[in-house]
Amino acid sequence: MAVKKNNEVESINVHKNAIEDPKPVRRSRIRKSIVRKLNTAKFETMDIIVDHDIEVDWRDAKELLEKAKNVTALVLEDYKRTEGQVLSDLQLSSQNAFRNEADLPKKSVNLNDNFDSLS
Repeated sequence: MAVKKNNEVESINVHKNAIEDPKPVRRSRIRKSIVRKLNTAKFETMDIIVDHDIEVDWRDAKELLEKAKNVTALVLEDYKRTEGQVLSDLQLSSQNAFRNEADLPKKSVNLNDNFDSLS
């Protein structure tokens, strides 16, 4: 913006946001990721990883939290699409995790047993 005074031009630098909001603009990185291990067959697993690292500008904590919330929504949506596409393209289906039979106890233990009588 320039102001003319007595045939002289006086330069005035006014930043619109500086007048409206005196808080300084800050820049931060928001990094969020989802890592999930899927069992695709017995003794076969696959890791699906979605990672986003985004720079955001913010003026107050409320604005930063809102932008972080938006990044979370982005990562979740990206993960859902990625998992669906990977399983479809590889013609796999996700299976629930299962316990190895060797890890199961051989005999159940009753907590009401009298352990002193075992010796």
